[in-house]
Amino acid sequence: MQIVGSADIMKILDCKTTKARLILKVMENNEILKPVHGRDKGKYMLNVHGE
Repeated sequence: MQIVGSADIMKILDCKTTKARLILKVMENNEILKPVHGRDKGKYMLNVHGE
């Protein structure tokens, strides 16, 4: 499973850090992404099982 962070979102959407972090937070709040533990802070992966 691919792990993404704000830098990846910035590159994909051509946006700044603040917008990228907001997008990640909205996706996490809607259970689309889940935080990855044991990696750098702010890393997420797709929540494929709705956990």
